[in-house]
Amino acid sequence: MIRISAAAVFLILSLGAWAQTAEEAMDTTGRAGTVEAPESGEAQALSQARAQALPTGFNRILLGMDLDSVQQALEADGNFNYRGEPDVSMLRSRNDSLIQCDGFDFIQQASFQFVDDGLFTITLILNRTRIGYYTMYSTLQEKYGEPDRLSPDKAVWENEQVQMALERPLRVKYIAMPVLEEMRRSSTREKSLERLNRERFLEQF
Repeated sequence: MIRISAAAVFLILSLGAWAQTAEEAMDTTGRAGTVEAPESGEAQALSQARAQALPTGFNRILLGMDLDSVQQALEADGNFNYRGEPDVSMLRSRNDSLIQCDGFDFIQQASFQFVDDGLFTITLILNRTRIGYYTMYSTLQEKYGEPDRLSPDKAVWENEQVQMALERPLRVKYIAMPVLEEMRRSSTREKSLERLNRERFLEQF
């Protein structure tokens, strides 16, 4: 008759429990399953913040607004020292115009370019004595994620509606992408037509 000590019985039972636990931890593919740690509240908040859509303008001044609406917004915005008509210039056609004005505090100077009476670009030159490039970059990165393009000169965030660029030494620029794409197409058509006319002219010799 074989006698088994109490210590041996305990060891056998412990090994059996361990084997059952290991088997339950295996997934259907035969590999040990893993449990992902729950995302911390700070990480969740950061993830949600980076999911924010790009702004289509600065404060209440939005791309696509007409000249009168932008003038009214500038008069009501404490960031800008807008003087009215003296700050408005007409460009190459009567539908294209430019507003240039000084700013207060963090904004040194601002310009607003219109194409066909719609706001096309916003350019803000910031005051480097009040704020730095790294602070601006970190703020935009935390809100909108990593830039789509990054170079020593600038960081660019872009979607189908707007391109937002942070440029050195310290300038923020917003561009209406639909208008920009149309201008690019028009430029391409003009260049193609010019090339065709040149080729037809040369054929006459």
